[in-house]
Amino acid sequence: MTYWWVNHRKTYKQERQGGYLWSPKKNSNGYRNQFYKNMKLALVGDIVFSYANGKINGVGIVRENAISCPKPKELQDFDKEQWSDDGWKIAVTWYSFPKSFLPSEHRDILDSLLPQKYSPWSVKKQGGNQGAYLAKISPDLGQFILNTQPKTWLDNLQNWIADSQLNAEEAQIEAIKQDTSLDETEREALISARRGQGRFRRNLQEIEEGCRLTGITDYSHLIASYIKPWRNCFSSDERVDGHNGFLLSPNADHLFDKGYISFSDDGDILISSQMDKRNLDLLGCTSNQKVLGKAFTPKQKEYLAYHRKNVFRSEEKI
Repeated sequence: MTYWWVNHRKTYKQERQGGYLWSPKKNSNGYRNQFYKNMKLALVGDIVFSYANGKINGVGIVRENAISCPKPKELQDFDKEQWSDDGWKIAVTWYSFPKSFLPSEHRDILDSLLPQKYSPWSVKKQGGNQGAYLAKISPDLGQFILNTQPKTWLDNLQNWIADSQLNAEEAQIEAIKQDTSLDETEREALISARRGQGRFRRNLQEIEEGCRLTGITDYSHLIASYIKPWRNCFSSDERVDGHNGFLLSPNADHLFDKGYISFSDDGDILISSQMDKRNLDLLGCTSNQKVLGKAFTPKQKEYLAYHRKNVFRSEEKI
């Protein structure tokens, strides 16, 4: 998931009520604009901070990736001299903040977190930068803004993101169903994999609270990692079982998935003798480290027994 900041300017009401973002593909002089190029980089599930009238009033969750689209009719009266009708449109579901975020009240922090290039907001001018529309911002800035909101609202946001990902998953499944280049066996396998991964992650998030190695709790930075690999599961129940996995940061997922580490039932981190200690340290794992979080469930221990025997690169397998 990526964080974005949009400066609506005059089109705030139309875009919020219409559930979209729209920009021309080029500037009025014919040159391409990075803020317009960003429209094609925003993906389903990304978060967009909605800025207008000196404040961020809420966020949008990207519902569909950008499509080529003429200027919406409700925008026809805006900047006739400057905007081309040829543009990009992103479908977005908007959610209002319980409390507006005023960038002017956080100038010092924003000064260090805003991007050096293509920034959407000027600390010096205390307003949106001229010509800036959709700008990419760092996870640190995104989390800082979100953390100004009540925890109950943030919990709801996680559910809204999950719903958007589920809807995207169903759209992908529908596209697979309509793909005439696939035979029935290929189609069923792809549908099973798409549907299973989304359901598996949702089930996993009900059990796991964060990465077992790093302690990261922001789901956007975590991978749904299988204990017993998907390809080795005997049934669809195992493939969607939330106890058959952990939420891991990318480095931890690599180590665990490739069998360079495993976990004992008591939470000790087992390290393969095939793993170079220096590289292990660089990847954020150290000897004598214990896993974080609560004790493993009985079913997780069953899957871990499989992982230690069949995935972990133990000395016996060298």
